[in-house]
Amino acid sequence: MANYNQTPNMLLPNPVPSVDPGPDYANNIQTSLNILDQHNHTPNSGVPVPTAGLNINADLPFNGNNATLLRTVRFNNLAAAPSLSTDLGCIAVSGGNLYYVNTAGTAVQITNGSSVNAGAGSITGLPSGTASVTFSSATYVFQSATSTPATLDAGSVIFRNTTPSSFGVTVSPVNSLGSNYSLVLPTIPASQSFLALDTSGNITAYAPVAGGLTTSNLSASAGIVGTQLASGTITNSEISTSTLNFGSYTPTLSSLTNCSPTASSWVYSRIGNVCTVSGQFSLATSGGSSSQFSFNATIPFSSTNFSGTSFAGGSGNGIAPGGPAILNVAVLIISATSTQLVTFFGTDGSTFSPAPFYNFIFQYKIQ
Repeated sequence: MANYNQTPNMLLPNPVPSVDPGPDYANNIQTSLNILDQHNHTPNSGVPVPTAGLNINADLPFNGNNATLLRTVRFNNLAAAPSLSTDLGCIAVSGGNLYYVNTAGTAVQITNGSSVNAGAGSITGLPSGTASVTFSSATYVFQSATSTPATLDAGSVIFRNTTPSSFGVTVSPVNSLGSNYSLVLPTIPASQSFLALDTSGNITAYAPVAGGLTTSNLSASAGIVGTQLASGTITNSEISTSTLNFGSYTPTLSSLTNCSPTASSWVYSRIGNVCTVSGQFSLATSGGSSSQFSFNATIPFSSTNFSGTSFAGGSGNGIAPGGPAILNVAVLIISATSTQLVTFFGTDGSTFSPAPFYNFIFQYKIQ
């Protein structure tokens, strides 16, 4: 029989009473005490210390080693984010959110409620439900829910071509808005059209460009004054000839009584439905002194007004060759027989050769 038994956890030489002789007994006790003095609870050096045997009451260094095989880490929920000099490089929880204290002493918030906190390159509030922002094929897609577009709230927006270093167009709201309002874009019109903006912010294709701006698509009281037009912006080619027209024409003259009229080019100007005609004709009369003469002349724009009520009439005079006599002629009415003729009447002072020239001007209403 052995004089001692070896303990299972620390392999201590445990003397057997009444068996182990005096000197061996003392030696075994001494050996056991030396082992106890240097034990560290590693295998064969003591029983591992259980959780209930720990009372960590100060910082616990790992001496540069890793904490491994951790299932979770549970933090105290601090009243404020850590800010002590000893907190550098630490992770902590404050206000229910996770923080990392960087080496500059800044407590960087990592979570925000149930989401990751927005940092550089992030958007606050995402994820939120199924809302998302994605980038694909050079396009950012904002969605408030699955397959549902999101509304953007921003200041001025710069639009550019999707090419490097392209110039941009800045779209901005007017300054000092009194309230919010919406602008609603129109559908694509069937033809190039003018756009109109109503008081609700709806933009519509108001009238085809080909039809112009007419009384049918403008308010009856609408008007354009000269101060609203830039120099050179409206040319003759852009004005309807039924509204504003200037030119010249060679009239066709036909004698009615006692005359043989001839004429070259006459000048006319039309503003709205009023036409002014001026020119010169020569007249060889055949009725003798103080005889009346008359002839018809074509007009540049036809008119059904032959009653004279809207006819300004006109007058002219001529000088006889080689003499001081003044010959009178009156333009009285649109011919009752045609909407394209005007009738000249006059009284001849005498028969002249060559025939005298008459200058005249008259106005008539086109209707």
